[in-house]
Amino acid sequence: MFLFAGTPIASDVGFVVTELATNAARHTRSGQHGGRFTVELVLGGLAYIGVTDLGGGGYPMVRLPSRSWLSSRRTPGEHLIP
Repeated sequence: MFLFAGTPIASDVGFVVTELATNAARHTRSGQHGGRFTVELVLGGLAYIGVTDLGGGGYPMVRLPSRSWLSSRRTPGEHLIP
């Protein structure tokens, strides 16, 4: 996070990067033996954070969270990044 050190968004960027990297490792083939993922950070007028992983083997779908899913989450990041 050195790129963002001293900026007012440093802790927010660290939080989002941690969540995205954890999701890539937990929920895609990137977390398997030999897997990998890439994190791209760009600081301009806004912060850009991109994570590229090996995918999960299926087709991406947008799903709206159910009430039971929302109530079962225990950390703030689980609400932000499903």
